[in-house]
Amino acid sequence: MRVVAPFSAAQVQRLNEIQADVLSDYPKFHPFTCGNRGDHSHAPVNSVTDVLVATSAGWICPYCGATQDWAYLAMAEPHPRAAEFQASIDALINRNGILANEAMLSRVEGAIDAYRALSASLKLSLNQSADNAAMRAWEATEVMLECLNRRRVVLEGVEGDC
Repeated sequence: MRVVAPFSAAQVQRLNEIQADVLSDYPKFHPFTCGNRGDHSHAPVNSVTDVLVATSAGWICPYCGATQDWAYLAMAEPHPRAAEFQASIDALINRNGILANEAMLSRVEGAIDAYRALSASLKLSLNQSADNAAMRAWEATEVMLECLNRRRVVLEGVEGDC
């Protein structure tokens, strides 16, 4: 089953956490990527930023502005027993001496650094061109940064789950 844009704020948050592989209650999978990703202007394949970014209007490629308007429902909405599954996973990880939040926080911070660099690069190119696709791409990186920052706040325990 699929969900079609517009995506809710909660769906955008969840979809981007999955795309950036910073949501531990969702299995690792191949993220949504741009059909133009072989183009020289895109990120290296399998890099952290080599994924489509969810926005309320749908998916946007942060390199060429290409769009997609759907996601799998299983990605957009948490499983009804997700909290129970996550508690089991956390217990297993902590029993093995790995601090799940610290490892995930490190992954989130690495993704934030990558998207900050991408955003800065796109912002520079916007100063040289008023291209709509470039504007959509830059806006998408800003949405991803907001989502990653919210995830970091949750992992740091500053406030409740977003």
